[in-house]
Amino acid sequence: LVGLLCLDDVLSCDHYPTEDEDMVAQHRKQFRGGNAANSSVILAQLIRSKGLSSSFPVSLLANIAKGGGSEFLFNDLARHGVDSKHCPVLEGFHTPTSFIVRNTDSGSRTIVHYKDLPELSAASFAAVPLESFKWVHIEGRPNCDDIIAMLQRARAHADSHDGLPRVSVEIEKTHPRSLDFIPYGDVLLFSKDFVRSQGHDNARSFLTATAQKARKGAVLVCAWGDKGASALDASGAFIHVDASSPPKVVDTLGAGDTFNASIIMALSQGLGVEAALQYACKVAGAKCGVIGMDTVFETVTELGISC
Repeated sequence: LVGLLCLDDVLSCDHYPTEDEDMVAQHRKQFRGGNAANSSVILAQLIRSKGLSSSFPVSLLANIAKGGGSEFLFNDLARHGVDSKHCPVLEGFHTPTSFIVRNTDSGSRTIVHYKDLPELSAASFAAVPLESFKWVHIEGRPNCDDIIAMLQRARAHADSHDGLPRVSVEIEKTHPRSLDFIPYGDVLLFSKDFVRSQGHDNARSFLTATAQKARKGAVLVCAWGDKGASALDASGAFIHVDASSPPKVVDTLGAGDTFNASIIMALSQGLGVEAALQYACKVAGAKCGVIGMDTVFETVTELGISC
């Protein structure tokens, strides 16, 4: 998985602070963050839940700042069985950090992000041997020229090697050039924020309008929070699945990353698109019922969620 690795500094509060309010947090904890990093850890846990860790190892490619939290991040990835040997370590920068206020009453999270670390370069991606991987997932970041170069390399390799690795792209950021990522993916994962930025108020109209830009046979997916998730399968058929909610929502941070990892897991195991959506909604819903993303393995095992 290719994208961002950062540090999440989470303050749990009984309400969201008003401007200029002086309040005390109930709890503080640091987690690993970043869309691609979170999805890699979730994917590793889902693979472990199927007993397939030795057959489907998970690797992350992301820039890491030397010092200032890097040891914590490396150890966290290793603890979950995510390989980080390809990650470039850069000197003279700070570890990207998301400062997060989690409302314990509603489960919502508000994020302020700081980052001076450069985005991952296409040259770093070019150094990774793609023949070692069955699936490559690329998080669409703002450095669009680099992202397109990565996608072009992955696509060219897949087209000349019997479709492997399969290529998925997360299109979450509302940068206008994110549309340029669409032609390269076998699986396209859109956020509702991106869909709305394109002038659509529902997934179906956006997916239908966007399908003509995608490669033939691509699967287009859009998660819409508590409204569930929708997709166009390889034949162009529209599919919608309702959301799966836990008894109480306690933490929505990382739910989208969990959904994306679950889609990759399900499709890589040969499930159809509708079954993949159902599985991803169940796993993402279960994640919202627990704090953090470190216990997804235990949660899906306890609830009997499998693909």
